[in-house]
Amino acid sequence: MKTLITILATLLCPILCVAQSNYREGYVIQNNGDTVKGYINVKEWDTNPQSISFKKSVADKGETKYTPLTVKSFTAGDYSYLAYIGHVSNNKNVFPDLDTYRDTTTRVDTVFLHELISGSKVSLYDKFQDNKRSFFYKEGNQLPVELIYYNYYEDGSTIRTLPVYISQVFELQKKYSGGDVRLTDFDRLNYRKDDLLKVFEKINGDGKRVHKSTGGHQFFAGLGGVVSQNRFVGDNQFITAGTVNSFSPRIHAGVDIFNNVVTKKLVLRTEVSFYYNKPTFAGADPIYTGAKNRQFYQFEQYNASITPQVVFSFYSTAAARIFASAGIGLNFSFYKNNRFYGDNNTTSYLNVPYKLERYWANFPLQLGAVIAKRYEVAFTYIPRAAYTNYVLFGVTSRVLGVNLRYHL
Repeated sequence: MKTLITILATLLCPILCVAQSNYREGYVIQNNGDTVKGYINVKEWDTNPQSISFKKSVADKGETKYTPLTVKSFTAGDYSYLAYIGHVSNNKNVFPDLDTYRDTTTRVDTVFLHELISGSKVSLYDKFQDNKRSFFYKEGNQLPVELIYYNYYEDGSTIRTLPVYISQVFELQKKYSGGDVRLTDFDRLNYRKDDLLKVFEKINGDGKRVHKSTGGHQFFAGLGGVVSQNRFVGDNQFITAGTVNSFSPRIHAGVDIFNNVVTKKLVLRTEVSFYYNKPTFAGADPIYTGAKNRQFYQFEQYNASITPQVVFSFYSTAAARIFASAGIGLNFSFYKNNRFYGDNNTTSYLNVPYKLERYWANFPLQLGAVIAKRYEVAFTYIPRAAYTNYVLFGVTSRVLGVNLRYHL
């Protein structure tokens, strides 16, 4: 297993060193209205991009940079962005980084707005830059208009709000939906993506939601196999037994949480797993100890683990994603047949077996790949950890494994 991990790491190193791009199939609409299909380098885009890299073919060595000045819009994977050159508000609105007064000034900005809804009547966009969240709406072929929200400190401590966006949304609702619409119907409309999505979907009726969020979650389940390399460390007669291997199947399931559904560059994973460990240690040869016979120590460990971990994708395309992960394994173990015995299963002169801890921790590392967004193969290495609490010696295990997971 160690050889396999070493070989895999050696093969992947060149890829991991150069794999800084994530080109996905998409297109740009140029200022003259022409649509150019190709591949766009999709990034995390926690803030709105100021430019994008475009290739007509993934194999092309060169790339074209597009900005809001040179294209009208672009689409890649689950992302759609609209070029915007116009006024944006200067006020801060994300607590606690607020202004100390109501800042009504604006500036001209050049940015790609993230499309949330492409509606037949009104479309909705968002923008996050400089720790400020803003939303825009666009009617037909008109220019986008910002939904205004003031949130500021008054007298140094009191927070005041002025939700101008409520009256803006109210006018849109009256214009396109008609009926008995009252301003008080929007009293609980917060300046949040989910709230605004619901209203704009209602206004459009047939409005198409591009995506509610760039993030999400995905459940998985799988099977694997592990070898536990058990060993005594410190001052103990069973040191001479060396490493004792124990093989076991491993079942596991969990959930991945990510902030970018396309690249999944950074994933928070929580996994629950179960495997067993059944080593038998042989003590020193009685010829050298003067004992009547060789002493043996064995136990059966059944181990359930909860492992929160961070998964980082070094390489990501539409076909495959290569990742490494690190986490902490929180183990709950129960034991059977914890005992000493002599040669030919005779009674041992050692009476009380060692106390093995029910709760202990280790630190798993993984290197793996996800194919076609569903099928994952990963190699696991868990450094040696003790599941005893003695001062002079310890019983430890190091774990190597192969895991197959299916992402639902």
